[in-house]
This record gives sequence, structure tokens and C-alpha cells, in this order.
Amino acid sequence: MAELTQQQRDALPASAFCGRGRSFPVITRNDVMKAVSSMGRAGSDAERAEIKACLIRKCRQMGWMSALPQNWQDELAQ
Repeated sequence: MAELTQQQRDALPASAFCGRGRSFPVITRNDVMKAVSSMGRAGSDAERAEIKACLIRKCRQMGWMSALPQNWQDELAQ
């Protein structure tokens, strides 16, 4: 998704985000890899783990599992 304006961000439900403070918005399948590549901005390992778990949960719900990085898919297949 293109950069969200503050007004657009405020209009989204909290469930549209995977990070604290309404960060890491995931609205479309394309947002998954954008969020993954931005995870380095998360403050701690624990926060990155929360974001990863949220992304996996969203992808399962939406049928977007193939949008996850291959190594994550491989981990989940074990």
C-alpha cells in the first residue's frame, strides 16, 4: 500500500496493524513483504516476534501464506 496519510491511518481498525502504536499496517497482500522488510525498525526482539506472529496470523486468515518469506513458510511446515 502507498504511504498512508495520518487521516487514512486513523480510519483503519487496530486489527489492520501488526506493530505497536499502529505501526506495520497490513491491508493488502503486498503489505506483508513491506512489513517483513521493515521489521528491523522494531525496538526489540520481543516486538519483532510479536510482529512476525501477527503477520503469520493475518496471512493464515486471509489465505496469503505464500506472501510470507520462504524461510518462514519452511519453519511453519515443520
